Amino acid sequence: TGSKSLDCQQIAEEMSRTFGRKIRYVQNSHEEFKHILANTLNNQWEIEATSQWYEEIAKGVYSKISHESYNILGKNPTSLEEFLSTHQAAFSLR
Repeated sequence: TGSKSLDCQQIAEEMSRTFGRKIRYVQNSHEEFKHILANTLNNQWEIEATSQWYEEIAKGVYSKISHESYNILGKNPTSLEEFLSTHQAAFSLR
């Protein structure tokens, strides 16, 4: 993992700073999110797996900070700020 544990609201705030426009995090229920995914993904397995992952993220299951990335790769993981700056074009409005 990286050096910080961020929730979805904090990620939206960092995206807002990096992109220079307001990004809002809108929390959805598990069922609402599955409905949104059903309009995007075709495979029911992907919908179930992704919505389950979303629910686990919301519960903080993956919030633990560790040094395993560094131990395995021999370098510090990319920070959210660096990732967003490097890939800003991928997030641009078309």
